Parts: sequence; C-alpha cells; structure tokens
Amino acid sequence: MFFLKKDVNIDLEEDILKKSNISLLIENVLWKKLFNNGHSSDMERLSDELKEIAKRKRQIENEITKIQALKRKYMAKIVYVSNELNINESIVAEKELESLKEEMEKMNERIESLLEELQNISINIKEKNLLLLKATVKYSYEGINNGEKKLKELDKIIDDMRKKLNEAREEKEKTQQSITLTYNFLHSLLGYEETEKLDKELLK
Repeated sequence: MFFLKKDVNIDLEEDILKKSNISLLIENVLWKKLFNNGHSSDMERLSDELKEIAKRKRQIENEITKIQALKRKYMAKIVYVSNELNINESIVAEKELESLKEEMEKMNERIESLLEELQNISINIKEKNLLLLKATVKYSYEGINNGEKKLKELDKIIDDMRKKLNEAREEKEKTQQSITLTYNFLHSLLGYEETEKLDKELLK
C-alpha cells in the first residue's frame, strides 16, 4: 500500500486521454454521485469554473441558434425585396435591400465572433476537465488508501471480537460442564427427592 503526498503530481498521458474523449466530469452521473458530498478544494474550484464555462458555452450556442433563425428570415426578405427591385426598380426597395444586407453582414460577423469564442471555450473546457480529472484521481487514491487503512483497523477489531467470542464460548462450555457435573454429583449423592427440595430452597 502507498500513501499519496499532498503535493504529488498526477502524471496522466494527455494524448491517450484526448483520444479517449473523456466526458465532462461535472455532467457525469457517477462522478456527481461519488464526489458531490466529498471532494478536495481543487476539485470544488475546478468544478465551479467548469460550470461557469459550460454555462457560457450554452449561452453562445443559444445565441448562434437565434441569429441563424433570424438570418433565415432576413434571407427570405432579401429574396422578396430583390424581386420587388427587379420588377419595380424602387429606390425604397433598393435602400431596404442594402439595409438588409448590412444586417446580414453584422449577423455573419457576430456568428464568426461567437464561433471563435466557442472554439476557445471548448479548448478551455477540455483543459479544465483534464485538471479536474487529475484532481479527482488524486483525491480518489487518497480515499482508497484511507479506506484500506480503515479496513485494516476494522479487520483487527473483528479479529479481536472473534477471539473474545471464542474465549467466552469456551468459558461458557466449561462453566456449563462444571454445573452439570456438580448437579449430577449432588443428585447421585442425595437422591432425587432431597435434590429437588434443595433446588427449591437454594437455586436462584
């Protein structure tokens, strides 16, 4: 058995972990079940950071979805206004088309910016998740070592109790045997009636 030091460096093969596609630990059902009520300060800090980053990721994804839905509406308007412009050559339609295209450009720029942020966030999540995994491994092995130590202590207690139980059982058998021999001796010496009389007077 070995015991981890507080400053131990958990050396995990990052290339292997990346290929293994480790799931986001804070969303892992078993991880939450095991460590929600017991964890290290590093695990708590990294878990909180990951929750905030994951929250921002969802916000970005939702915003991209909304912008893309809005883009589809603008595209339909652009097609409609373009047809109007081709038919009527309206100055109003031309200005509206220009305005719609400007808005489309802004939306495209916004999506591009969000996608870039999303990419950075995804990298950050993987890095934080790996750090949380290392902290989890360290905490887990500390718990396993402490558990093994506790098991040894409990095994010793059980062994001691078993020895005491065996000693008590042997003493009980000896006492029972002594009582039986003594009673049989008195019974054979005094007879049934006298022994019965003494039983009533002296036995508690």
